[in-house]
Parts: sequence; C-alpha cells; structure tokens
Amino acid sequence: MSTSVAMMMTLQYLNLTQKEKEGSKGGKPWNSLAENKHGEIRPSGSKGMLSRTPSLAEGSKSSVKGRSKLVTAVKVRHILCRDREKALEAMQKIKDGEPFEEVRHGYSSDRSRAGGCLGWISKGMMADAFASAAFALEPSTLENPILAPLIVTTFGYHVIFVEDRR
Repeated sequence: MSTSVAMMMTLQYLNLTQKEKEGSKGGKPWNSLAENKHGEIRPSGSKGMLSRTPSLAEGSKSSVKGRSKLVTAVKVRHILCRDREKALEAMQKIKDGEPFEEVRHGYSSDRSRAGGCLGWISKGMMADAFASAAFALEPSTLENPILAPLIVTTFGYHVIFVEDRR
C-alpha cells in the first residue's frame, strides 16, 4: 500500500475517533465487527466504514515456546482489489500454489514500490476489520502464505498475510 493510502486510512481512523467522542449516530457501536454471508470481515452496521481499533493495551497474545507475550505490531503484506470477484480469484490462485508476488502483480490495484508490504502496523493504525484479521493470523512466508478471510474496507477488498509479529 502506498504511503498516501496508509495516511488516508489513518486520517479516517482519527476522524472516526472524533465521531466516537461526539456519539455515534444510529446507536450502532463503532467497534463491532461482523462476518457477512461471503465470509468477508467488515465493520457491522456499515458499508466499509472504518471503525475504532482496541488500544495497544488490549493487544493480542501470542504463544512462544509455552509462554504468552503481548503482540503489539505485525508486519503485513496485502493485495488490494476494487471488486470482490477479482479478490476471490487472487486468493484462489495463491491457495492453488501460485507465488504471492506474481498474483499481486496481476491483481493488486495498489501499485506502491513496497510490493504490497505495509510494514509494521500497530493496533489503531488500520481499519478495525483489517487490524483484527492481521493480529489473528500466525506469521507465514511469501512462499507459503497463510491468508486471512477476505477483508473489506473503504479502499476495497484486501487479501492479507502476516510475515512477522513483535
């Protein structure tokens, strides 16, 4: 994702945090997530709007050699598609064994120089649906990525995997 897209997502998050302070309209909580009938993760009660992400203090736990430690950041790669069918096709190609990078070149609308690498993200930096899926994934590699369910944000459909966590 290009720096400008990441910046837009951060600004939308900050805008929603301000709305949260003022009270959400319609009585629906900003931080509730739902998986729709297609298995896509999106904020419930919205059409791709960003929602509040839990604070770093609420971070995910990861088990390392029998010990639990708090995960505060994950290194994520993604493929961003404008339509659902294209994203599902990209996911299937990866599951069928095609290299992530080749699929990304053919399908992603994110043409940043980072090659789909979003770098290290902390909770609160991305849409709630995106962050929740990313923090739930175990790390994997480009050669054998473990993919999250399709994620829907205001930018489109995201196919993601986590390279590392800290």
